[in-house]
This record gives sequence, structure tokens and C-alpha cells, in this order.
Amino acid sequence: MMGHSKRVWVAIGGFVGLVAICGVLVAIAQLFQAQRALEEQEKALTTARALDATRAVEQDKVATNQAAQQATSLANQANVNESVKTQVALQEQQLEAQRLLLTAQAKTPETASTATALAQGIAQIAITSEAIEIQRRSVEATQTASARPTPTQKPTTVLVPSVPTFSQVDLRPIANWPIDYLVNPLSGSVSFANIPFTILTGEKSNFQTQHGLLMELPTQGKVEVNIDRPIAIHILLNAEYLYNNIPGYKVGEIDLSFVNGSTLNTPIIAYQSVRDAWEYESKADDALSSQQPMSAPLDGIEWRNVWVENQMRGGEPAKAYIDMLTIFVTEPLASSTLTSITIKDTSVDTVESTEPSLRVMGITVESR
Repeated sequence: MMGHSKRVWVAIGGFVGLVAICGVLVAIAQLFQAQRALEEQEKALTTARALDATRAVEQDKVATNQAAQQATSLANQANVNESVKTQVALQEQQLEAQRLLLTAQAKTPETASTATALAQGIAQIAITSEAIEIQRRSVEATQTASARPTPTQKPTTVLVPSVPTFSQVDLRPIANWPIDYLVNPLSGSVSFANIPFTILTGEKSNFQTQHGLLMELPTQGKVEVNIDRPIAIHILLNAEYLYNNIPGYKVGEIDLSFVNGSTLNTPIIAYQSVRDAWEYESKADDALSSQQPMSAPLDGIEWRNVWVENQMRGGEPAKAYIDMLTIFVTEPLASSTLTSITIKDTSVDTVESTEPSLRVMGITVESR
């Protein structure tokens, strides 16, 4: 009986111990779960703090960008206002230079020294006017660029319109005769219609083709150049012994050659693109000594008178001229490179005479 009771108590004690062990294990498991929950909570809190910090940084960047844009806008507006004032001042200077130029050109020189001084003064006024115009265009371009809105988070690229470049061609390789039809020949750097030229001096100061009294002179002259993107060729061109009985006849040709092998041929037409270098003021004395009125030139070219000199020839009042012929270059040639300019006298073939003779005093190429 006693042995049976002992076994019962032993069983009960073992069961109680097992229950205790199970309780300890459950407590340990709950402790681990609580620790994990705490870690998850701390991790979530850390992530939330990081997001808050990121948002604060982004908001600070946005505020900084907005402040920078406002400052840039105010600076641009200030630049625009200053550019407007500068442009107005330059326009006033240009108008004053043009007024001085017109006043000077209206004066009639009384002596050779006065004529030379007047010519130099007019040339200087024209050069000053040209410089003011270039400066005004630069200010206008800067004003336009400043007025453009600045893209957000993109670098600002200011596109300034290209300013014409003038290349004055060296005529020394073909110059063969003095400028002997002017009493006071111009020389050095001069400007006509805001186009700069270089005029040579001495016994070989211009290019002239043959006529009946100068048969030893050539019928054509060629100058080599290397000018990119030409848009216009300006030529100081006149003739000798261009009688008024051949208006509308071809008497010469200007050939432009380009690096790609292309050529642009422009005919020289009597009393459309060229006239005689001088004439008597009285047109009734001799029909062959008077000029025909100039008619409209062909498309793609422009003719204008740029200089007049009052003279006395044989006791009779006369006028001598410097005229400018402009040949415009269009695409695709305007994107190419000009390599040579050839002046041809075709009068023997086209009017069956050695007259007229062509005179070239200066050539300037305008490019962009």
C-alpha cells in the first residue's frame, strides 16, 4: 500500500515539474516576442525620423531654388533696364554720327587739302557710325538673352546672334594702274554705307582692264581668298569709256568660286551694274560724254553710288564717281567657303569693242 502511494506522489511531482518547465518555456517565448516587437517599433521609429529628415532637406532645396530664381529674375530685370538705357544712348549717338556724315557729304571742297581732310573726316564718321551700330546690336542681343526665362534645374545657354564680319580683300596681286580719274584719290581705310574697304595708293592702286589706249592691260584679274560663310561681296566698280549707246549690254562678269567646286557668275551690265567713272555736268555738249540713267539691276545684286567728287575738266564742271556693286550669296553657297574672286572684261566678245574698261578700287567680303 505504501509502495503504491509513493509511486502516485512521484508521478504527481513529475507532472508538476513538467508544468513548471512548460511555464518557463512559455515565459521565455513571450520575452523573445516582446523583444522582437520592441526592435520592430524602434526600427519603424528610425525610418520615420529618416523620412522626416529627407522631407526637410527637400523642402529646404525647394525654398533655396525659389529664392535663387527670384534673385536671378530681379538681376535679369535690372540688366534689361540698364540695356534699354544703353541702347537708347547708342541710337542717339548713331543718329548724331549719321547727321554729321550727311552734313559732311553735302559740303563741296574748295581746295585739294580741304577735299582730303573732308574725305578723311567722312571716312572717320562712317567708321564711328559702324562701330556704334555693332555695339548697339550687341546690347540688343544681350537684352534679348536676358529677357528669356531661366529653365528650372537646367543650365542657361545664351544664344547671341552672329555679327557680320568684313574681310577686306588684298588687291595688290592684281593692282596694275593708279586711281588717275580722281583729283584727290582716297586711300587707306575708308567706309562706304558702313562697309569698310582698304584702298591702295601709288602707281598700282586699283585693277583696270584693257581699252583702246591701254591694250597692254589684261582682260581679267583673279584674287585668291579663304572666307567661310560669305553672304555678300561688295566691289567698288566703275568703267572707263562706257558710252551711252550700249545700255543693257553685258560688258563683264564677276565669278565667285567655292571650295566645293561650285561657282556663282554675275554679269556686269552697262547702266545696270556699272557706269563710267566720270561725266560732265552739262549733258548737252556731247552725247557720248553723258551718262545714261541707271536702271534696276538683276536679282541678287545691288548697285549704289557711294562717293562724288566735283571736278573741272577742260574748263567744264564735271563729276567723278565711286560706285559700289553688291553681290548677295544665298544658300547653300552661303554655308560654304569662298576661295577666289575673278573680274572679267567681256566687252570684246559682247559689244565687239575694247571699250569699256573696268576699274576695281576695292573688294570687301561680308560673312557670318
